[in-house]
Amino acid sequence: MSDMATTKLADQANALLALHRPGDPVVLPTVWDAWSAALSVAAGFAALTVGSHPVADSVGKPDGEGMTFDDLLARVAQITGKVTDTPVSVDIESGYAEDPRRLIDGLLSVGAVGLNIEDTVHSEGKRLRSSEEHAALVGALRKAADDAGVHVVRCSRTGSGPVVRNAAVPDDAYDWLVVDDQNPQKARLLMGQHGQKPVVHYDYLYLD
Repeated sequence: MSDMATTKLADQANALLALHRPGDPVVLPTVWDAWSAALSVAAGFAALTVGSHPVADSVGKPDGEGMTFDDLLARVAQITGKVTDTPVSVDIESGYAEDPRRLIDGLLSVGAVGLNIEDTVHSEGKRLRSSEEHAALVGALRKAADDAGVHVVRCSRTGSGPVVRNAAVPDDAYDWLVVDDQNPQKARLLMGQHGQKPVVHYDYLYLD
């Protein structure tokens, strides 16, 4: 990757990180292809998230890593190619059984600057990672991003397991946490454990 490309990705990553401010929620739409991405940017959204479920649905695959990581990267490349000046974060589920460095290098290669990582290991019968195992994975993702020279914005997602799973993740390993099960108590517990980091809540708007 050229120095110019690295600089652009680093700037977009910093812009995405700056949007996550405790007490000042940012609304990021979930997109799944170039069309939905362009529509969202035209509507005024400052950054985008690529959701695993809608991307999988759009190509006739099941959610839960029914796609390969390469399949996902191909779709993300179409999205970032359409909205070249907008930061894009990607739900990488539990990591597709890939090495952390491969995950970071793959995302950066297609222009993504953020990720969500969850604790349900889809490739191993949907087992839950232990707190220590999940912490080590998130830490390895940070190191890979640091080595690449881009602050890839990292989210540790807690929807699959108890809040205590994120307690073991050092605050410097991730940038924000996600609560996606409509549980206000979980959000309050997370804020108590990680008071200096944004806690993000997934909500869903269905259009018909």
